[in-house]
Amino acid sequence: MKDLVKNAAKLKGRAIKLLKDSGLIKILQKYGTVEIVGSYKYDLMTNNDIDIYVINQNVNRELAADALSKIIQKNYFRGYLFCNWVDNEPPFYFPKGYYIGLKYGGFDNRKWKIDIWFLPHPLPEIEGIDRLSDQQKESILKLKTKRDIQNLNISSYLIYRNVIEKGIQNIKEIAKEP
Repeated sequence: MKDLVKNAAKLKGRAIKLLKDSGLIKILQKYGTVEIVGSYKYDLMTNNDIDIYVINQNVNRELAADALSKIIQKNYFRGYLFCNWVDNEPPFYFPKGYYIGLKYGGFDNRKWKIDIWFLPHPLPEIEGIDRLSDQQKESILKLKTKRDIQNLNISSYLIYRNVIEKGIQNIKEIAKEP
């Protein structure tokens, strides 16, 4: 358990440095309220992935595209993706919003992925995620690590929900969910 917690803390430290060095948060703050969410927020990081919401009740495609333009002009990241999931039907596990995906390969000699969602309001969190017991944190970190090692297509959200709501400790049980 201690190794998993140490690794999560080390990853979060790297994420903090990446966000600071890139100036990304400063850019995004011009477009709305910035919330760093997911595994970063709850100290449950097992890989180089950061999730960010930019909340603005007047969000539109032009606003999100302008933010992407400013990010590109900064010339810090190596890959960019823009998706309009407002005018197009998103997959069931995506929110209705504008998505920017960033790839970075040079920081700390590791590849990083940053998911940015431009949304009119924050998404609801899983009840109880803000008050996990040590046992639940350990279970989540173990399950996420197994998922990553086995290269399973299971979202962290699904792992969180199953551990918190159902007490499931087995990655194969979680993989059975639709």
